[in-house]
Amino acid sequence: MSEAAAVAAATALFPDSTGVESTTAGRIQDFEPAQGVVPGDTWVWVVVLSGSFQPAKTRTVVLDYRSGAFIMWSSQSG
Repeated sequence: MSEAAAVAAATALFPDSTGVESTTAGRIQDFEPAQGVVPGDTWVWVVVLSGSFQPAKTRTVVLDYRSGAFIMWSSQSG
C-alpha cells in the first residue's frame, strides 16, 4: 500500500481529524514495542492525525503495510 493510501485509510477511520502530522513505515516493534496485537516484526504504516480527539490532540493509527488493515490506534494529549 502506498503512503497516500495509508493516509486515506487512516483519515477514513477518523474523519474528524483536521490534518496529518506524520506518516512513517517500519516494524511495529519500533513504534509500539509493548503491543501484543501482531508480531513485532510486522511492517506497518503509522499515521499521526491531528484534531480534537477528546481529550487528545493527536491520534496515532497503525495499519498493515501491505493490506492497509487496521491494527490499532493510540492517542496523545497535550
